[in-house]
Amino acid sequence: MKHKRLFAISTALVYLVFMILCLAYAFSVKHINSEYIMQADSVRYEKVEKILSDCENKNLCFVNLKKIKNNIEKDAYLKVLKIEKKFPNSINVTVEERKEMFEINVDGQYFVLDENYFVLAKKSASGNNVKLELQESDYDKNSLKIKGTFKLVAKETENCIAKMLDNFSDWKNLLTKIKIVEIDSSSDNYRVIFYTTQGCQIEIRKAKSNGEQKVMVAIDAYNKLTDLQKTDSKIIAFYSEKMGQVTADIEKITIEKENSND
Repeated sequence: MKHKRLFAISTALVYLVFMILCLAYAFSVKHINSEYIMQADSVRYEKVEKILSDCENKNLCFVNLKKIKNNIEKDAYLKVLKIEKKFPNSINVTVEERKEMFEINVDGQYFVLDENYFVLAKKSASGNNVKLELQESDYDKNSLKIKGTFKLVAKETENCIAKMLDNFSDWKNLLTKIKIVEIDSSSDNYRVIFYTTQGCQIEIRKAKSNGEQKVMVAIDAYNKLTDLQKTDSKIIAFYSEKMGQVTADIEKITIEKENSND
């Protein structure tokens, strides 16, 4: 009787170990389905692949997706859009490479931002990005740090810029600089000036008030200019008390006007 009991226990243990091994094999990571939104020649592709390859053959139940995400996003230029387990043995992940869009010069150091104002890097030399020319009072200094989100003091000016960019599919190649000028801090009077590669300037006056509407009026005026006019015209969008509506004037840029105070 004793031998039969030991045999039964031994058989049960062998079966249990066998089942554990089968389950471990069944749930070991065999497929990593990765999707990349990045340039074909990106040097970051191999970096992500190396991180993901470390998951291969590990038990899917014990794979820490948050840790994988954090390891990938140690590089400020990388953003994990999706990461999930797909039972029994797969991981699905989508990784996007953030693109350089803006840069801000602070004491000779250039902070590089993506289109959502996420701070990507601090460089010693200027790059081929749209320059943000600001006064210190225009932004939150504490937000200007790597992996931080840069914040303008006047949220309305940020909305004004976003509205302008939304209307141009290739705005990075169209714009060279965006300048924010605080005319009167006591009345929150801001001007946002967009400088184009052709030479045209688009100025939004009192941008905190109906800024997005003024942008649309300015864009309409810009689209009506000839290619030649776009080389030396300045569009000024403002609210006309006389007309009772937002309107736009077009001036010819001169050296004197360019060098004068805004």
